[in-house]
Amino acid sequence: MGQQERPKIEQEVSPEKAEELRLMKERIESSLDDEETRAKVASDFSYTFEQLGLPPEKARELCDNVFALLKNDKPLPDIEAEILHIFENIKLKVGDKEPNLIEILHEKLRDRAKIIASQVAPHLGDVKEKAIDYGAGDGQVTQMLHD
Repeated sequence: MGQQERPKIEQEVSPEKAEELRLMKERIESSLDDEETRAKVASDFSYTFEQLGLPPEKARELCDNVFALLKNDKPLPDIEAEILHIFENIKLKVGDKEPNLIEILHEKLRDRAKIIASQVAPHLGDVKEKAIDYGAGDGQVTQMLHD
């Protein structure tokens, strides 16, 4: 056999990013190995997805599936892609529509972004220069503040 192929993650990102992702995965796995932490995260995770409309047993099943993915040997980007695929295939009845879990999360985050933007905007009234947003979100708050 020839030389073993490098993991996908190393082929797609810089060595520094690959190391950052490896360390992040290590921290996630360590957290999931701690029973108290795992139970708290599972409870929060399940509660969140129940609030989005999943029945309790489906929310717990989703949690278990995500935890199992996080504990396997694949690199985080591949795990994230699998989780997104699972979320895309979960449809929920919302009024007369059946959006998938990704669409529902996006809508809920947009609602949250509106609240945050309305809380931050009054403090930016006198800003005349450019500002930098270095939050951990998807940019919705910044776009709302800009608009």
